[in-house]
Amino acid sequence: MTRKNIHVRIIKELESLPELIRDKEAEIVGLQSLVSEAREKLKEKEGLLLMDRVEGVKIDGKNAEIRQAQVNEHTVIERRTLKEAEEKLAFARIELSYLHNRFSAARSIVDLLRPEA
Repeated sequence: MTRKNIHVRIIKELESLPELIRDKEAEIVGLQSLVSEAREKLKEKEGLLLMDRVEGVKIDGKNAEIRQAQVNEHTVIERRTLKEAEEKLAFARIELSYLHNRFSAARSIVDLLRPEA
């Protein structure tokens, strides 16, 4: 690869990365909202269960651990939804970090390719 090809490739990288970073940041904001919504739905369902407001379900454990186990039994979907949303958010954050690292590396390469004065 010639020096000129390297310059062209790095310039394209530097031009495209800010938009990719912005898009990933916007995705993260959306995923944070999904995590918050999933967490709220889980808390709401747990509250309804503990207040005996879910038809056909009775939380009547003798101690807190048993009651929590009973609640967990009836919130499998909500907990799975929250876990999946949290995992998507974590992966998006990793991808954003990778994009920032690429941008930083491209800028460093530009510095290295500058002719000495």
